[in-house]
Amino acid sequence: MDLRETGLQARHPWEIARWRFFYAVLQRHGLLTHTRAVLDGGAGDAWFATQLLQHLPADAAVHCWDSEYTPELMASMAKELPERIALSPQQPQEQFDLLTLLDVLEHVPDDRAFLGQLVAQRLAPGGFALISVPAWQSLYTEHDHFLHHCRRYSPDQGVAVLQSAGLDVLEQGGLFHSLVLPRALQKLKELALPPRGAHSPGIHWRGGKLLTQGVVALLSADNALSHWVARSGFGQNAATLPGLSWYALARKPLLQPAAKV
Repeated sequence: MDLRETGLQARHPWEIARWRFFYAVLQRHGLLTHTRAVLDGGAGDAWFATQLLQHLPADAAVHCWDSEYTPELMASMAKELPERIALSPQQPQEQFDLLTLLDVLEHVPDDRAFLGQLVAQRLAPGGFALISVPAWQSLYTEHDHFLHHCRRYSPDQGVAVLQSAGLDVLEQGGLFHSLVLPRALQKLKELALPPRGAHSPGIHWRGGKLLTQGVVALLSADNALSHWVARSGFGQNAATLPGLSWYALARKPLLQPAAKV
């Protein structure tokens, strides 16, 4: 979760459904068994890292890196986090088996240079990168502005950024297809009635346990169906059906060519 969205009474169903989907992606590719060192870039409150660590080998560790961490925040978070999770506001100097950048690249003005440097210096040869970004620039709304998003991505743009960093894309697709229509309606509303001042629509979740479970189930079913369609061969464009988010799992070759910037 972005640190601008902390303070919620419960995890947002979107975040839980996203975790379940990416857990399945990592499991499907055998990464939960062999990964020992993870760099979670833009880790926020480290909830995703905490969930991931529970499914990694006993000697695995996750380094949570977020430029918005302060000494006071890290001290407070460390009291609640497992010992195998490290926190840092600066980029670490070692290399990692797995790099996760979940809804991070859209915050970076020069996304290609940023990812190229990370892959070259922080991802071990043969290592994997799990990346997600918000999809479709036409759906850019006040919510994106509040979260300091520089852009949203089409699938082709996402693939191009990963390939420019020297990554081989193993799997890609859309997520949260059912949320495209509500976001499109929000966009139309903003075009008709421009919002006054920055605000964050729709991030605060105060639903009860049963409502949360119900929404998580619906979003998870949405993502499962999206994944099945993308892998079923229903047309060349099935893997890039419009979703509110786009994701990819990619790998750094053992012999890494120079990154294209």
